[in-house]
Amino acid sequence: MAADTTDVLVAGGGIARLSASCAFGAAGFRVVCVDPVPPVICRDVMLAAQPTRRFVQIDEVAALILFLYSDEARSVTGSILPVDGGWSAQ
Repeated sequence: MAADTTDVLVAGGGIARLSASCAFGAAGFRVVCVDPVPPVICRDVMLAAQPTRRFVQIDEVAALILFLYSDEARSVTGSILPVDGGWSAQ
């Protein structure tokens, strides 16, 4: 694993755990971690292994963020939500 990939994975894990701990310890606000991308690898390899056979579009990530900001998501907190076309479910 390349050094830059390791750095990304470690940083992402730290952000995810921090988000979860803030959500359970804070009063009056929700914390959710939106995870829109898989680990950094070759684009062609990733697309071939992608369950949806396409990359996630920025408007799809934005739509999730808008939902999380709405009252309909008032019970969603302490979560890590992958927006990766099924990559993390493999």
